[in-house]
Amino acid sequence: MIKTSSDLLKHALSCSLLIVLSISAIGIVSGMLLHYYFASPNIVCLRIIQGFATIILLWATLTLVGFEIQTYSGNTLTERMNQLIFRFLYCLGTYLVIVSLAWF
Repeated sequence: MIKTSSDLLKHALSCSLLIVLSISAIGIVSGMLLHYYFASPNIVCLRIIQGFATIILLWATLTLVGFEIQTYSGNTLTERMNQLIFRFLYCLGTYLVIVSLAWF
């Protein structure tokens, strides 16, 4: 079966939604566990976590903006690793933001 571009788009959107919901759920549970075991953090701790999350998100964004790692096919190992690193950093940054919100 040949997938159309709309099928590929639907698949990409549903996979990304699943990742977002998973990272959010893990972050909320982590924050609630931290609150349960360590009580509420002080404001300095929250600001450090949120600042670190912001740095990671900016780093991921700026890494992907660099088009030096771009070929016509978009299928080289370097490009795939670049996408994997971007997604990992973005998930990590989002996770830290959600943990800082759920912990408080």
